[in-house]
Amino acid sequence: MNGDRLKSKAELEATLTPPDVDHLKRTVDAVNRIYPADAPVAYDDLSREPLQFNQAANSPPNPQRQEKIGRYASHTFYAFKKGSECQ
Repeated sequence: MNGDRLKSKAELEATLTPPDVDHLKRTVDAVNRIYPADAPVAYDDLSREPLQFNQAANSPPNPQRQEKIGRYASHTFYAFKKGSECQ
């Protein structure tokens, strides 16, 4: 990500090294093995994908474009506000 813009596929392909790609794939695989978790997940809107998270009660990394969509244990998850998604 650069500022408020996600990198394009071409930029990612030019930037990511093979170890970066491997790390990303392993991260996604790990999440897929444990999700959905049988834990106290409280999403306000299950139809939206989390973009970022932190341990604040409600402090999105980019308040102009992101909003809280839920909590899991001590973590708060954020997604793009409707209409501010990346194209």
